Amino acid sequence: MRFKSTGFLLVLFLALLAYVYFIEIKGKEKAEKAKELESQLLVFEKDSLKTLYLKPTGIKFQKESAEWRIVEPIRSKTENWVINGLVNSLSDAKKERTITTSPTSLADYGLDPAKYEIIVTHDSKNDTVYLGDKTPTGTYVFARINSDSTVYATQTLLLTNAEKDLFDFRDKTVLAFETDKVGRATIKTPKRKIALRKEGEKWYIFKGKDQKILADEYKVEQILNGIRNAKAKQFVEETPEHLSKYGLTHPAYELELQVTEDGGLKKLIIGKATGSAYYARDVSRDPIFTIDSSAVHKLNASEWDLREKRLADFYSYQIDYIELHLPDTTYICEKDTASNWQIVEPVHGKAKNWKVSSLASTISGLKMQKMVDEKPESLKRYGLDKPLYQFICKKEGKEVANIKIGKQKGDHYYAVGNLTPAVVLVKKEDVEKFNISLNDILEKTSEEE
Repeated sequence: MRFKSTGFLLVLFLALLAYVYFIEIKGKEKAEKAKELESQLLVFEKDSLKTLYLKPTGIKFQKESAEWRIVEPIRSKTENWVINGLVNSLSDAKKERTITTSPTSLADYGLDPAKYEIIVTHDSKNDTVYLGDKTPTGTYVFARINSDSTVYATQTLLLTNAEKDLFDFRDKTVLAFETDKVGRATIKTPKRKIALRKEGEKWYIFKGKDQKILADEYKVEQILNGIRNAKAKQFVEETPEHLSKYGLTHPAYELELQVTEDGGLKKLIIGKATGSAYYARDVSRDPIFTIDSSAVHKLNASEWDLREKRLADFYSYQIDYIELHLPDTTYICEKDTASNWQIVEPVHGKAKNWKVSSLASTISGLKMQKMVDEKPESLKRYGLDKPLYQFICKKEGKEVANIKIGKQKGDHYYAVGNLTPAVVLVKKEDVEKFNISLNDILEKTSEEE
């Protein structure tokens, strides 16, 4: 009997548990869900949306491969955040209050005719949201759905999005590309033409067939990002017949990019100035638009602006060997197996890690201040055949820097590095940071202290 009683109680407990779950918990969730749906101005699933049509602006959106496109009155990509704002405000719109179920006149609420209409196609069904005047306090807007005459008050955010015009919704990208996918870039301005090419992770300026100069990666990407992030200020003409009136037959500026991902070419042409902007066109599209002058002026960079001005391409933490040939002495330091700097010449001893690392950082940061001789026939005239200073850095036995400092010229020294054969000027104050004594880099022992 005890086992039967226990079994009966277990069955009773499970039945009670099922009742609580399915009737109390699930039932309450279902009721809350029904209440939430009832409060929505328009019930739909975002993923089910196929088209949106705005009146009176006449803008029609259509979802193509999960992306919204403008299909009327023009065909264009959309600004994702703007169209998503419209969809979200429509999905989130609530029947904040029921104003009247039997209005004497819909015109009293700005709904006959409605000021704005949003016609939605979803799941093979059409719904229309009509928006009228704002409520007297301006907190809500009067709305109704389809043929139902009931007037509701809903959030004004929906009205704000419905009021947007074609320019607000259309994609205003000047030239669409990903900076890290660009392999080549040609910049043409009224003064010059610069050809850039990426090899591995490095950008180079190419001059003719044979000469290439390491470019400043940051400067190159600053220009590319400036155009990539630029937005059209105004769309001037959708299908132009005459480019000459905008100065685009023979453009003043051109940016041509080769995208490594698909081998495709991207080209932006820029013509006449108009106020604080310029007329421009992506040659793969018809519309002519204006672009802010600040984006255009970034293209005016010279070869000097774009070239890498460091004399050696390495970071101080990468090296494990350093030679400092100074006017009166030579210091050689190497890292031991624990990555601590040791002096091996002119004496053997533990080096001050921070000091040697600082010197390595100074070498890495040495920059040319002016170009003197691009292709010197002789280094002797600059005192570089027998340099006053020479800095050699290695990483795992491979030389990554060999910088020679020659004669002094005013507040500068002549110098040559291993990134270019050119003779350049470097700051005197940077060079004279290496005028150090042995005590400056030798770590004292406890006995010496």
